[in-house]
Amino acid sequence: MSDRAAYFFKGDRYLRYNITNDTVDVDPTEISDNWPALPTEFQSDLDTAINWGDGNAYFFKADRCLRYNITNDTVDVGPTEISDNWPALPTEFQSDLDTAINWGDGNAYFFKADRYLRYNITNDTVDVGPTEISDNWPALPTEFQSDLDTAINWGDGNAYFFKADRYLRYNITNDTVDVGPTEISDNWPALPTEFQSDLDTVVDWDEA
Repeated sequence: MSDRAAYFFKGDRYLRYNITNDTVDVDPTEISDNWPALPTEFQSDLDTAINWGDGNAYFFKADRCLRYNITNDTVDVGPTEISDNWPALPTEFQSDLDTAINWGDGNAYFFKADRYLRYNITNDTVDVGPTEISDNWPALPTEFQSDLDTAINWGDGNAYFFKADRYLRYNITNDTVDVGPTEISDNWPALPTEFQSDLDTVVDWDEA
């Protein structure tokens, strides 16, 4: 059985986190070193990345995006304008996203500033929002109702939301926050100091 991994990106550097073993198994290094398929513009300062659950991941930066084929380790769509390939996204969500997360139930959530929307993956449509995060995520404390850094579905019934040097754990089944908010450094000791604040994005990955 393959290990599940998460990639943490910050600036022009990344690391690989082994979800199965709860350890960092690829130390921080330049994105350009180990992601040669990514074009130069996507080798630093990403806005967000999301595993779509169909063997593809999407990377977003400014008003551009690309599709990454996880199995083949190649970019097979883009880079191109977000507006070209995501016409269902309203204009305000076609650039400078804060984060996007696959909720694991056929929906993905996109966040920007203090607003969010729900994207139906099967139907390729927006079916909730955009609206205020505070309206539909009452379990999130106020500090996490705007300007998120990143969020990831950990694959164990929990999602993690990160902002600045703090994070929380969200229980997807119970729709509640059950850990935090607290310092990233408190509960992620395996992460090196440079990755304990101001993350660009974290994306789950199915390793071969």
